[in-house]
Amino acid sequence: MVIFNTYGLRGYVAMDINDGSIIWDNRGMTTASHLSSRPMQVGDKFYFIKGSRFFAMDLNNGNTLENFLWPPNNEWLNSRISHFEGTLYMTLKEYTKPTFAELVSTKVDDLSYSNWTRFLRTTPSENDGYKPSYFAPTVYMKENEEKLLIFARGFYKNIDDSYYNFQAYNLNTQELEWSTEDSFMNSFAQPKIDGDRVYTHTDDKIYCLNANTGETIWDYDISTTGFNIVLSTIAVGLVLHEDVLLGIGKNDKNICLDKFTGQVRWRYTFDDQKDLDRQADSSQPETPCIYKDKIYYINGSGGITSVDIYNGGAYKQYYMPLYSYYAAFDTTLFEKKFGSFGSGGMTISEDGVLFTSDEFHFLAFKIPDE
Repeated sequence: MVIFNTYGLRGYVAMDINDGSIIWDNRGMTTASHLSSRPMQVGDKFYFIKGSRFFAMDLNNGNTLENFLWPPNNEWLNSRISHFEGTLYMTLKEYTKPTFAELVSTKVDDLSYSNWTRFLRTTPSENDGYKPSYFAPTVYMKENEEKLLIFARGFYKNIDDSYYNFQAYNLNTQELEWSTEDSFMNSFAQPKIDGDRVYTHTDDKIYCLNANTGETIWDYDISTTGFNIVLSTIAVGLVLHEDVLLGIGKNDKNICLDKFTGQVRWRYTFDDQKDLDRQADSSQPETPCIYKDKIYYINGSGGITSVDIYNGGAYKQYYMPLYSYYAAFDTTLFEKKFGSFGSGGMTISEDGVLFTSDEFHFLAFKIPDE
């Protein structure tokens, strides 16, 4: 089955992948206006945060297994959840007036509040008056099987006085393993771990770090003095595939780097004068969709763009109904070209069926053979 996250309608819909029949539907399951757009799947369960409420959901039937309000009423769990070997990791902060930052974890087989572990709490008084924040924890396993929790830290006084860096916390020794020496003026995206390397980006650069030491292996300038590509921290952003690192820009630019050296394999700026090209300017899904060495992502006009990962060519657009701006008669999925599937994200099955939704309409589309 395929599960659609209709987060604007406060629930999920599970459908049979062959005929689209509904297996279960729990839309309206929460009283909050939106679900998290980033549920974490572990086996046959979803874990997600909405507001300060934690949920665990059975994917077999859509039933809620766990649903509790985080007890301290002024503390806020971040919606991004990481998972490693049966443990969930999240960041925590004070909501209305942030005066501390903290990391928390819990075992998936015991989600009761008493089983949650807090660690690395820090306050402004410990950071020269800067308000601290933690972002995007991700686990890396060392060769000696010790686990490092790698995360970004932010320090804020005002809009003109803030900085960020990376740290790694050894979960076995319960000590800090390393901290990046450089301080960065832009926040980090979710780190992506591949082998013994960590890949991330700020507004200015793409970075490759040594996961064991935090040392910079290479960086690439994406600022206005470099390629000037705008990478989102919440959408597609950076994509690792075999030996390359692909950057999907939100400003008509894409780039492909050698993930080992940072050398440019190709880079492309879409032509603003071409109707089809100029719409490939943004992307919605949290998880990139790759099929036969092509990446597929939702673009700014609500259609789907595909790009060959290894040469930037074989570029195509597939338009959805209702709000696409331009007609492309050879690549249009429907006769009417008036719709956008930009809000629902998408996924691709192993046999090349693309599933997407605008929360009211649901589509299964077989990617044509090239």
